[in-house]
Amino acid sequence: MGKFSFRITINKYVMYKVKNIKKFVNKLKKISCDNFMKINDSINDEISEEIRKIKDFDSIINEEEIKNIAIPFINRNKTISESSLIKIIEDINNRIISNSISKLVSNGCLESAYDEEENDFIFWKV
Repeated sequence: MGKFSFRITINKYVMYKVKNIKKFVNKLKKISCDNFMKINDSINDEISEEIRKIKDFDSIINEEEIKNIAIPFINRNKTISESSLIKIIEDINNRIISNSISKLVSNGCLESAYDEEENDFIFWKV
């Protein structure tokens, strides 16, 4: 995972030792944003097209949000399991999706409404 951590194996479990929280958070942000854009680039719909126009990921998710997601998974020995690392990245990706849609709604690019029949929000391009 880079200079901020190193991989160790404890009782057949893969763990990562976090040496530097700031670098760890920045790496999580890069991995998550790159993964999100890769997936989004493969989707051809109007909402994905609007998301591709967002160039500044600092306006979508910042280091403090990522830190708040990641810190609870790091134990007192500053280690984190591989499964926890995957969960963190999934949680960050979900936050990126939520924040992206929220930004597009607030910018007037999308409209939203609550669909009681579906029990969920729906979105459409303006």
